[in-house]
Amino acid sequence: QTCALPIYGFGENNRIWDYWVPVLSQTYKVITPDIPGSGRSDLIIHTGVGLEEYTDAIYYLTESEKIDSCIMAGHSMGGYITLNFAEKYPTRLKGLCLIHSTCYADNEIKKETRQKSIAFIKNNGSKEFLKTSVLGLFHKPEQYAANIQDILKQNEGITPEALIQYQ
Repeated sequence: QTCALPIYGFGENNRIWDYWVPVLSQTYKVITPDIPGSGRSDLIIHTGVGLEEYTDAIYYLTESEKIDSCIMAGHSMGGYITLNFAEKYPTRLKGLCLIHSTCYADNEIKKETRQKSIAFIKNNGSKEFLKTSVLGLFHKPEQYAANIQDILKQNEGITPEALIQYQ
């Protein structure tokens, strides 16, 4: 059975896929991994941690689960991990899907926004940052107040250090 690995985005955890797991499970073996630093996964503690380490964490998961090939879907930051996985481990990937993600490098405006986010996180903490950023996941946030509160509650454990590392 083909495995599906949906990879969540910045400021989320694998529960963001809860709606899709039953649907995907009809066709695929579904594993919803954690990115180091969120969910039940420890933050990687050393300087210069980024996309490569997150990609390798997913690779090591496929090794431990004896998954020879899979289909990956990546939301936002998860899309960057998915694309990096495709580049590093092409024989492991049968297909990929990007959801609100891109294959293009950040432009200067995006880089500046990331720096502003880091400053905000340092000054205000992860909870206040997530309150602001999670709203941007929804077209009409006022219609999804309960969903937004669920996401915020699920991600209370994401530390400022993890969010800064993700940036």
